[in-house]
Amino acid sequence: MMDRDTGKLYDVQWVAQCAHRLRERWPHADITSIDEAAVELWENEALRALPPVQAAEAWLLRGSAKRDAW
Repeated sequence: MMDRDTGKLYDVQWVAQCAHRLRERWPHADITSIDEAAVELWENEALRALPPVQAAEAWLLRGSAKRDAW
């Protein structure tokens, strides 16, 4: 199923599953911000090719690796 968000099409189910995984990582984060982050992940072609939970994990790991390099 596709939905319209600010003129862009995205897979609502993929984004919801990705957002759910991000919420597990950041349970106290603003829900709207988490949902927006999940849409941004959907907009990344490489991440969109992955299952949503795997895309969230890859993105989270990439962020951890950057923090570890500091």
